Amino acid sequence: MQTKIEGPCKESTVGTMTPSGYYRYNGKLRDKYVHVHVWEKLNGPLESGEVVRHLCNNTWCVEPTHLSKGTKQDDIHDQIRSGTFNRQKLSIEQVREIRRQYRTTAKTMQKLANEYGVNVSAISRIINRVRWKNDY
Repeated sequence: MQTKIEGPCKESTVGTMTPSGYYRYNGKLRDKYVHVHVWEKLNGPLESGEVVRHLCNNTWCVEPTHLSKGTKQDDIHDQIRSGTFNRQKLSIEQVREIRRQYRTTAKTMQKLANEYGVNVSAISRIINRVRWKNDY
């Protein structure tokens, strides 16, 4: 596996980064996150409902000693403890402005994401009312 050493973490340099900041393989393993592949190669397959957690809170890290098996709830608790849990970043006023700008200007979702400091998928969910559905 190709890695770049950064302090105690080994950061993946293979695959494509997702909007949520994880590396995903291209090609045969394209449905696998790189850190999950590393875990499973060393420890065997995950069971239903299990995830691979980053104990270092670095989503690019593939250092086996920084990875741990757990549940999604365990992962959320890790993020809350470390202060990296993705809390709500936008106010209702900002959501309304994003929708207005998308409707009435030539701004792309990427431009709006950059402007508001969120990823493109967050903007898409707002515009398509997957998130903030009952708010204008």
